[in-house]
Amino acid sequence: MTTENSNINEESRRKNRTTLILIAAVCILPVALAYGLNKMGWKPDQFGNYGELVQPALPLKEATLSLQSGETVSLKQLHHKWLLIAFSDAGCNQACLANMDKMKRLQIAQAKNQDRIQRILVLAGRNFGNQPLPDFLTSDRDLKIVVGPQTGIVSLLNDFSHNGETPLEDANRIYLVDPLGNLILRYPADADASKMHKDLARLLRVSRVG
Repeated sequence: MTTENSNINEESRRKNRTTLILIAAVCILPVALAYGLNKMGWKPDQFGNYGELVQPALPLKEATLSLQSGETVSLKQLHHKWLLIAFSDAGCNQACLANMDKMKRLQIAQAKNQDRIQRILVLAGRNFGNQPLPDFLTSDRDLKIVVGPQTGIVSLLNDFSHNGETPLEDANRIYLVDPLGNLILRYPADADASKMHKDLARLLRVSRVG
């Protein structure tokens, strides 16, 4: 082998080593950065999410649900859409109505993406029938109102419970479920609709599912 060929091979090996080092740096740096930020107390929601991030995302258990319209659906049938879900104990009080209005405005605000969203109200109280729902809710074709069976509702209450409290005890929250059936975000009762809109718009923009 000539000196010239040796120099070429050495230069090639040097370039390959440099390339590998750069690739390793690109792969390791985000992990190291995330670890460092976590040790310093930074949380993912500080980088843009307004809602409370569920970590890890919580897969919902399959359940059969009866709707106010008379339909029966499985939770899996709804997995192809982003779900905005709220719970109510009995009927739909003023706080519940405010949530229904907020969820509807959030859906409409997504414009061309609004068909990718499904709104759901779960009537989880045993005596909800004593308080009839307003006509504008029961006639809303884009709102699914879950009224039973008890086994399905209990399954939902268990899945959405947080810090030992069910959605009925931790009242008037709104929840976001992704199209794969994972609970990913929780919003407080007094959540800012414009900030919720930004969360949802960002997810719809970057997601290829739902």
